[in-house]
Amino acid sequence: MSFLPPPLPPPSFSSRFLLLQAGLLPLSFLAQTEGTSAKWSKRALGAVLLAVAARLMGGVDWSGDESKILLNYPLGLALFPLALTIPRLALPSTPFVHTQPDSIPSTTIDLLINVTMLGWKAHYSTRRKGAKSALEHFLVGLRSLGLIGVVLGVFVGLYPIWEAYERGEWEVGVEVGVGAAAGLMAYLIVETGFHLVAALFVGVLGWERRWFPEVMDRPWRADSIHDFWSHRWHPLLTPIFTFYSHPLPSYLRPPFIFLLSALFHEWGLFATLPYLPRPFCNSTRDFRYIHTFSGFFALQIVPFMLERLFKKVTGGRRVGGLAGWVWCWSWLLGGGRWVVRGLRDSGVIGFGAFIVQQWWASKTSTSSSSSITASSSNLGWENWTLGSAAATYWRNGYGS
Repeated sequence: MSFLPPPLPPPSFSSRFLLLQAGLLPLSFLAQTEGTSAKWSKRALGAVLLAVAARLMGGVDWSGDESKILLNYPLGLALFPLALTIPRLALPSTPFVHTQPDSIPSTTIDLLINVTMLGWKAHYSTRRKGAKSALEHFLVGLRSLGLIGVVLGVFVGLYPIWEAYERGEWEVGVEVGVGAAAGLMAYLIVETGFHLVAALFVGVLGWERRWFPEVMDRPWRADSIHDFWSHRWHPLLTPIFTFYSHPLPSYLRPPFIFLLSALFHEWGLFATLPYLPRPFCNSTRDFRYIHTFSGFFALQIVPFMLERLFKKVTGGRRVGGLAGWVWCWSWLLGGGRWVVRGLRDSGVIGFGAFIVQQWWASKTSTSSSSSITASSSNLGWENWTLGSAAATYWRNGYGS
């Protein structure tokens, strides 16, 4: 997109990303230090780090190795919260106070592990249980990792249904089903990362078990939109989003946080869609699909505010029970259709499926033409059969 800098070659991106990570360590230390010199030093360092982060936002230039283009999406997801963390640490005039009083972030180990000082432990619901051993965390992480493979395997096995969907068949069922699967994947990815890291901290670094409560609280049992997002879904980014929403009036904070979350989930697409090879995407000229996640999160504002209104009108009653569960998941799965449709029409799913198809062909065939090569001209776009709506758009002559 025009507001992004040009992508960087992989070596340049890696070196600058490491520089950003290294700079966050002294910035975190200065953010907790009293005195005028520390205040101005952290602001100067913050300005430098913001400039570094801004230069990274264009993603990686994968010219010559287009099979890795989709890696720009997770890179964008990682950069966005890091960039938002810099003002959070650099701007306040008073020293940053960690939200966990018995966990001193100025110690070397805490700064190395929690360099952005997220402080998410203070945002956990009291219903969440902790006290897992390192082995228990490790086993839960492995279980979630295995389930990720199962979900991916089911999706690949059911791909003919997706092909029918791209022909305009079974739209509602496929969009709801794939949207639910995408939510399950997000749940499993967070669970895997959290529990494997917790196993390392508790088992090797000797951190106390109580510092690692459950990162999720059975989100499938949520009986309201407020219950889902405020209590049951992970709060890992809540401290950052809360920092930026705090100056706003209370009634504007939830909509602002939802929109900020939409931008977070969308950011990786900004550095991905312009570089998807044709015929998968016409996004080098057309960004009509960039709203993929924005529509979903913007939609969540409506039921969230309606639940607040219901509580006020009924004298304190909240949405809940079976009716609340149906209400909640109607909004979540209905909004999820937006995500599925956007990822389909943008070509992201089509290109990802193509890469998997080519990888599988390279493993099952000795023919050199079936493998992914370094040149985009040899990737075999002309032999692409699974297609996407964007590919059809291109083949009809609108992408020329």
